Amino acid sequence: MNPGNKGKGRPRGSPNKRSLVGPGVLAACAERLRKLKKLATDDSCDPLENMLIIALDPGTPLEVRCSMWKELAQYCYPKRRAIEVSGSVGSVIPLSTAESIAAIDAALEKRAKRKSKTMTG
Repeated sequence: MNPGNKGKGRPRGSPNKRSLVGPGVLAACAERLRKLKKLATDDSCDPLENMLIIALDPGTPLEVRCSMWKELAQYCYPKRRAIEVSGSVGSVIPLSTAESIAAIDAALEKRAKRKSKTMTG
């Protein structure tokens, strides 16, 4: 043994974290872990449903709730893509106002129908 290290470190026989915690506590933790593993592999476990429960819980921190809503949105709406517009710089892009309003109305109506189905179903 290096004489410069004498007295450093944990003395022999002194309790470590594992020996300080009783065997009952370790057994309870192991049992809880087994239950969680079983729940995670159970067919009735629905991750989306659990994410929704977390998102709706007012006791959950706002950052976590926002993260859950962001993840859930991927299953409700398609991802947005960039639209390429071609033409010369400064040129006018023809747009029929009546067609635009009709398209927006149709999209809003479709969304309202989809929401009413999820609320009732």
